[in-house]
Amino acid sequence: MIQLKESEFSSVDSLLDEVPYNVLLAKAVVNGSARGAIWVDCVSKPQACYVRHQYGMAYLVGYTMDKGFRSALMLYLANHDGERVTPEYLQVYPGCWTDVLDPLVSDGALRLWDRSNFRFVPDVERDAASPASKNCVLRADRSSIETFRGAVIPGNFWKSLDCFLIHGVAYRHCLAKNPEITTALAFSAYRDEFNLELGIETAPKFRGQGYARLACITLIQHCLDAGLTPIWSCRTQNEASYRLAVSLGFREIARHPYYELSSAQNKGGTG
Repeated sequence: MIQLKESEFSSVDSLLDEVPYNVLLAKAVVNGSARGAIWVDCVSKPQACYVRHQYGMAYLVGYTMDKGFRSALMLYLANHDGERVTPEYLQVYPGCWTDVLDPLVSDGALRLWDRSNFRFVPDVERDAASPASKNCVLRADRSSIETFRGAVIPGNFWKSLDCFLIHGVAYRHCLAKNPEITTALAFSAYRDEFNLELGIETAPKFRGQGYARLACITLIQHCLDAGLTPIWSCRTQNEASYRLAVSLGFREIARHPYYELSSAQNKGGTG
């Protein structure tokens, strides 16, 4: 596996364009809106690439019989050197890497989940379920983003907060009686001229009360007003995220394998 320089990242664009499901976070690494790394089998004309996003999402795309790439890939996936200490979650296209992946699943080095991709259905009813007098959704500013804590937050999806504030957008839900406290944050985990991938996090003490849905409704309306397509993907087994997507008007259109890579601090499946 040959690690590319940032100036060479665009060489894998054509490989990513062949994937029939959402790889927008890989695109974020390529275009520099997110931090990450890319490895290939050949610098001049890659046939396969491995893209790792700063959040821990990874993408194995294309196919090669190059022995050096395949050998290094197997060692990396198995965490042979023990250097991977945080979770990493891998999507693979095409599905002809089973000779590499299946033995690692059997050995416990990889854990197999499913990932669902959704299409947004604009005419689904999304009216707020809670009385408006008790709720408030505001455009999130620098201060409210910096003070909000969680795993799914802009800082884990964009290379810097400044970059996010220039190119991204976020809405926060708060209680009308206490607007300085953010209960849920809906934001663009990725955005380009056509698409906006939603990210959502709810503060632990406010979960299960519908606040994430209210924030997402506002962000979706922002997408529609701006002519952007809202994008949602999640681990199929993440029941809360799946149910929220459906309630917002998303419908599952594809499901594919999703591999959890072993690490020294595995915490179980995520988004």
